[in-house]
Amino acid sequence: MANNIINLKKSAEIIAEGDLSISPIIDRQDEIGSLSRALNRMVHNLHEMVVAINNTASRLSASSKELLSASEESSALSQQMAEAMTSIARGASDQSQEIAGASAVFQQLSQATQQLTNAARAMAATADDTERVTKEGALALEKSVEQMKNISRSTEYVSETINKLTISSKKINDISGVISGIAEQTNLLALNAAIEAARAGDAGRGFAVVAEEVKKLAEQSRQATKQIAALVNDNHAHIEKANQAIKDGEKDVQVGIDVANAANSAFAEVERLTTQLIQQIQEVSAAISQIASGSEDLVSAVEKINAISQQTASQTQTVSAGAEEQLASIQEISAAAGVLASMGQNLQSHVGRFRL
Repeated sequence: MANNIINLKKSAEIIAEGDLSISPIIDRQDEIGSLSRALNRMVHNLHEMVVAINNTASRLSASSKELLSASEESSALSQQMAEAMTSIARGASDQSQEIAGASAVFQQLSQATQQLTNAARAMAATADDTERVTKEGALALEKSVEQMKNISRSTEYVSETINKLTISSKKINDISGVISGIAEQTNLLALNAAIEAARAGDAGRGFAVVAEEVKKLAEQSRQATKQIAALVNDNHAHIEKANQAIKDGEKDVQVGIDVANAANSAFAEVERLTTQLIQQIQEVSAAISQIASGSEDLVSAVEKINAISQQTASQTQTVSAGAEEQLASIQEISAAAGVLASMGQNLQSHVGRFRL
């Protein structure tokens, strides 16, 4: 009996040291046997409890490590997200400021486009006036050309008349030559008659008087012929000068006609270019109108984008604040996970004292 008690004592001491691998069984039916069986049940139950605690502590330690790692990763991601949100909020604010500046620029552009539209309209009105004046100038030039043509025709008629006068002067000159020849012949005949009258004596005195009169008439005819010839020569000289002047005038008129035709062609080209300029100005005006309309739409769109950017910046700041709060919560969870992991390690260290 004493040995059994000693064995139970040793078993209790071993169990007290944490060794649960023994099985203190004493096959007796008295109190010592009951104590041995109770101690054995206690060892068995304590063994199962320590195994369960050890498994739970292992799982708790592993889960705590995983939770700590996940919380650290989540904390890092939250930190990155908070920084990204802060950067996005700053960028959205900067973008809002830039868009506000761009909106002002677009408004200035819209005003400048409107001024350009007004200038294009004024240019179009000036071009219309220029086209009208050009047409009037071209019409006046056409009338001037027609008048020069009339002058040219009149000059040609005068030239033809002077040519006819030249021919008539030549004929008169020829007739004067004939008359001069007749006068010379008459003078010779009068001389011969005077000679014959002198031979006849008193009987030829009357004939001599007639011969003398014929001689006087012949002399007068010869003098008149000389005067006619001189006048004809003078007229011929004047006609030549007039004819030359008319030729020079015809040349000048032709030059004037050529110049007028060239000016008319220039006016026609100016009119064509003016018409083309008007078309181009109209196209530019239409394009400017489209640009103005587009600028107004663009200003409206920029204002909407600015409003959206401001709203986005506000929402981003809200999200950034939430991310910072989430980061703080995750840091608290991480701290709690660290404490939990430490508790699991302490529990494992206490359970590790038992040998199973």
